[in-house]
Amino acid sequence: MEVPDPENYHAVMDDGIYETFFDVGDAVEVGQPLGHVHFVQYPSRPPATVVAQRSGVLIGRRGPGFVEVGDIVAVIARDAAR
Repeated sequence: MEVPDPENYHAVMDDGIYETFFDVGDAVEVGQPLGHVHFVQYPSRPPATVVAQRSGVLIGRRGPGFVEVGDIVAVIARDAAR
């Protein structure tokens, strides 16, 4: 497994509370929602979705909790043989 590119690391673009949809070790496909950022100050605002930029295996994730812009919430590895 390897994580050579920026697309392996998924950062949030908003401040809020992060809700993850996957566990470490789960396979994910490009375009799948990885989680939501919920807006505490604006509860009527729909959550922002963090979307997988790469297919692979989730090897790291942020647990539920407060996040700030730029925080990494998911790391997806790919097979090194590709």
